Amino acid sequence: MAYVVGVRRRDHKSLSDQSVSNETSNGSIWSKIWNLQVTNKIKMFVWRFAHNSLPVQTKIARRGVKRVDTRCPVCLRFDEDCGHLFSKCKIAKDLWRRFDLEDLRVAMMGMNSAFEAVSYIMVNRKRKDYGPLS
Repeated sequence: MAYVVGVRRRDHKSLSDQSVSNETSNGSIWSKIWNLQVTNKIKMFVWRFAHNSLPVQTKIARRGVKRVDTRCPVCLRFDEDCGHLFSKCKIAKDLWRRFDLEDLRVAMMGMNSAFEAVSYIMVNRKRKDYGPLS
């Protein structure tokens, strides 16, 4: 129960800090995620990303797992956290460019939370062809 309250408080604070449209209410974003025409595995991945609960190396090490190399397993240059994994890693940057989504990557880098990034994508995905998200 305490976890649910904590998540709601965090999400509420995140929403109050956002400058995106009123369409980004909690229920609306979660509904949009669960109504995506993609496999459940992808929906769960997006949900976990939005809740900042992906098992990236820095989190695993912080939880006490010994002998975890926190460096990004792809580039081996910096610690792997969600920010690095999705927007700062040189390989990730290259993928954003190849898919002509550099503007989206740059916009996400200026956001304060993963929830804010997911909300932004869900609200603005029709602005440009971001792939099979509808």
